[in-house]
Amino acid sequence: MKFRHIFVLGLIAATGIASPDVHGSARKAGVQAPGFYRITVGEVEVTVLSDGTVPLPMDHLLTHTTPALVDQALAASFIKEPYATSVNCFLLNFGTRLVLIDTGAGLTLGPTLNHLMANLRASGYEPDQVDDIFMTHMHIDHEGGLTSNGIRAFPNAILHADDREANYWLNSENEKRASDNAARHPSDQQAKFVENNFVETRKAIQPYIDAAHFKWFHGGEEVLPGLRAISGAGHTPGHTMFALVSDGARILFWGDIVHVAEVQLTTPQTTILFDSDPIQARGERFKMLKEVGSRRDLIAGSHLPFPGVGHIRISQQGFTFLPLHFIGEPSHNK
Repeated sequence: MKFRHIFVLGLIAATGIASPDVHGSARKAGVQAPGFYRITVGEVEVTVLSDGTVPLPMDHLLTHTTPALVDQALAASFIKEPYATSVNCFLLNFGTRLVLIDTGAGLTLGPTLNHLMANLRASGYEPDQVDDIFMTHMHIDHEGGLTSNGIRAFPNAILHADDREANYWLNSENEKRASDNAARHPSDQQAKFVENNFVETRKAIQPYIDAAHFKWFHGGEEVLPGLRAISGAGHTPGHTMFALVSDGARILFWGDIVHVAEVQLTTPQTTILFDSDPIQARGERFKMLKEVGSRRDLIAGSHLPFPGVGHIRISQQGFTFLPLHFIGEPSHNK
């Protein structure tokens, strides 16, 4: 009998016939591991928090190029359309303050996003521990996570935004002009985006204004000890980058300087439909790529592939993003 049992098992293995009595089965999990990544910059712990990815047709959204050139550049990097766009947020633990840069899209852009809260908790923090939120700019994929059902998702946090950004997106006359423009041009994707962004911005920001938890800052200011706001207008009127310097180490959170690294690093003149001023945005991108590449700064991008932290290398062929190697235990970046 023992010999027969061994023979049957061998026959099943040889023919590929599954046997529930012999082999177990496992369902596909269908989910990723929690999306957070942690490093230290000087004395500050930086945790990248993924809000998820959103599939976008970049061959139709990127401008000052052609769909064929976009598809060609993506194919050269083994990427197919639609492009899986990362939405990254950044949590900075100063020891005495917990600071969040951007809050993801929330529920505004579909089911593949809105993972910020789950990943925040998975990383060891709770939303009521956040003291300050700094916005790179007021686009829905950066502000949608501020509220949930009209209630502040970060009840103890003070929300900070550039004054030019707030003056533009929270201005009722600007909102009306955007609405009228969208009505006149119903097929214009950019006009529709701008109109919708005004609505979503008001919904996201107003609860913080009502609670007196909203403050403005000016580009160039040191908004917290070691954290400086740097104007990078173009993508939006008050688009802001944040430079963190601690114990000799530096990292630049550059917001939306780059949306599609595989395209815009080799052809930085390529802009995107979401740019308020494409020419200004293009100039800012050239400027920052040259600056961080020359200084060898560590950079963190909102839409670079998660976790979106690394360096820019300059060569005759253009610019290359070099992501950090995975570090098992966070170490000081000096």
